[in-house]
Amino acid sequence: MKELQKELATGKFHTIYLFYGEEAYLKKDYKKKLKDACIDKEDTINFNQYEGKSVNPKEIIDLSQTLPFFAEHRLILLENTGFFKKSCDELAEYVPEIPETSILLFVEDEVDKRTKFYKAVKKYGRVVEFARQNEKILEKWVLGKIKKEKKIKMKQIAKKITEYVKKSKRAKLYGVFGLIYLIAVIFVMNDAWLYQTPIAKLTKVETSVAGESKSTRGTQEIKYKQKIRGVILNGTNKGKIVDFSNEYTYTGMLKQKYHKGDKVLLNGSENNVGSSIQCVKRDTELIILLGLLILVLMMIAGKKGLLTIVTVGINIVIFTAGFLKSGDDADVVAICNKMVIFFAIATLIGLNGIHRKTWAALLSTICVLAMIMGIFDVVISHSAELDYSTMEYLGSIDNPDEIFHAEILLSGLGAIMDVAVAIAVALSEIVTKRPEVTFRELFRSGREIGYDIMGTMINVLLFVFGCGLIPMCVIRMNNSVRFMTIIKLHIPCELCRFFIESIGIVLAIPVSILITSVMMKLTIRKVKKTC
Repeated sequence: MKELQKELATGKFHTIYLFYGEEAYLKKDYKKKLKDACIDKEDTINFNQYEGKSVNPKEIIDLSQTLPFFAEHRLILLENTGFFKKSCDELAEYVPEIPETSILLFVEDEVDKRTKFYKAVKKYGRVVEFARQNEKILEKWVLGKIKKEKKIKMKQIAKKITEYVKKSKRAKLYGVFGLIYLIAVIFVMNDAWLYQTPIAKLTKVETSVAGESKSTRGTQEIKYKQKIRGVILNGTNKGKIVDFSNEYTYTGMLKQKYHKGDKVLLNGSENNVGSSIQCVKRDTELIILLGLLILVLMMIAGKKGLLTIVTVGINIVIFTAGFLKSGDDADVVAICNKMVIFFAIATLIGLNGIHRKTWAALLSTICVLAMIMGIFDVVISHSAELDYSTMEYLGSIDNPDEIFHAEILLSGLGAIMDVAVAIAVALSEIVTKRPEVTFRELFRSGREIGYDIMGTMINVLLFVFGCGLIPMCVIRMNNSVRFMTIIKLHIPCELCRFFIESIGIVLAIPVSILITSVMMKLTIRKVKKTC
């Protein structure tokens, strides 16, 4: 017992433990202590639990050979397996070969000390018997617990005081941000003078039922009429009272309902206010949401949150510059190729700094993008031309295939970059903590990480593309276009984009693992040679 307590205090653990005996409380208590000492309380990735006699020894061996994710140890808890009553020779032979990164904890009620497995655990690990305690020992243990609880409470108080001191600096930062945020909201609420388009604040709105009308799909819907009065907030007609009428249907497809207090943009000019309302002025709501986003990022992510905001701003500038250059005679694909490289550099370096893992993620992203675009070009060149009717909103254009090519390139960047970064960061951390790790072990760990990411990312792509199709499908169905016609003519482009990007996510896993492993291991070798 003392040896176990010493190991819990120093953090020097055996690769395998056996807790057994009649004292259930102590077994449970020390099981929790070992778990808390080995891994973080919130770490569910590096903790695996099995119970019962159906446990497969091969599965346990394979799992113990998997490297932990962003942690020093992987803890495998096995309860009441019966391996120590009926000896498990396979695990007994494996005990000396358990890697230092894995800890196996067996908790049993009864054991047979004659078994080969018990002898192996006793030789290479730690065996602790929790026998039923007598009255004196229990009394001593309870008193010790009380004293410990008092110490823990004092530590908690000290911790809270420390956190309060730290928070005071953050509180000042949040106070400054809150003040700026409030000023920005007030400014946007009163920024009508910046607009050339006339803006009116609605002071009176009267709504009445005007009858019924047929929708584009032939259904009956209620029709409403509004008498609106407002005051002009900008331009030469500032302060002028104006009256409008507005008609809208229940669905609000063509025109929307307005309310008293709304600020609206009119269809006139600086000198002439016009005769109708264009839309509601929504910049105040956007600023409020933007401020909330920045606040959440700062509170949860701290420095990383601020870097995220900066990189988003840089990417917006890059996108704007590329958009302005993409005129009628411009090479859209060439512009997008440059934009993709700038996006990747700005995002990865901005968030992760100049580091080997950053270059690995950047190189992986560019390689995978080149691969999927090559696959796309080969498939398209050997198949029938796609129907680009979904781009009819662009009018008469000569290069719909180039625009679609650019769409695929830009839409795939985010997902591929996410996978590449996750794998690069994880493998970099593993190599840093365990320089002696082999390529095989590194590849296996990266593969497990990639599998977890892959399913989620592909489904995210599906949701994004699906959401983009909803307005188009509704509009066309409202104009009496059959659903099967929509699928035949308009869905293929979206499916093509989804398939290409999904291929990119899958390819990003082995490519990122290979590039990151090579770069990290070569660096480690150079450092060793230099030393």
